[in-house]
Amino acid sequence: MSKRLTAFAIAILVCVIVPIVAANAFPDETWSAISLAQDTWNAIFMHQRLEPPRELAAPVPYIDADGYAVMSAWKQLWAGQDVVFVRRDIAADPHVPVEELGASCLPAGLRYEYRPAMQDLQSMWNKRFVLLQGRFSQPEKFMLRSNSELPVNDPRTGIRPNARGYFAFSAVGFNRSRSRAAIYVIHWDGRFGTSEVFLMKKDSKGWRIEGNGNCGWIT
Repeated sequence: MSKRLTAFAIAILVCVIVPIVAANAFPDETWSAISLAQDTWNAIFMHQRLEPPRELAAPVPYIDADGYAVMSAWKQLWAGQDVVFVRRDIAADPHVPVEELGASCLPAGLRYEYRPAMQDLQSMWNKRFVLLQGRFSQPEKFMLRSNSELPVNDPRTGIRPNARGYFAFSAVGFNRSRSRAAIYVIHWDGRFGTSEVFLMKKDSKGWRIEGNGNCGWIT
């Protein structure tokens, strides 16, 4: 009996000590083996599929003519005749999850009227687009730049003060009749950043800003 107990004790020590030594000697390989074993266990017993990491879809050209009309009107009302730098890429603002773009961040008197436009904006929030230079009503007033080319606040550039830095637009959300629109706009000048939702209404004279929603951030 004593020999059996001794052999059993030695076997337990081997089973405990060998993995510890191996883990210390090969930490990366040990962690990979543990992770693979856990994923395999989940796949077999927890009915979870092993899937490769998902990659973000490549951006596609933004071709909505009404969307460019809204952006052009917003700029005319906000920045006048100034030339503005605009981020070419349309992408979700990482500071604002899509669920925070609800009607609660809109002015109380405009929530009902703009709810469909906000829902449309939410549906496109995580999609990626690329703006096209010639689609604005005054394309010479929009200087599209990639992320790596965006300017910083520098008074020596000759650009007027309220156009320093850059702007970034979301895709434009519309109601069903396309008479109301919601657009999320970021303005960053290198020192100070703001973002908010602008609510725009179309009448016989074109698009105009009817209000804005505090759905963004200020730094």
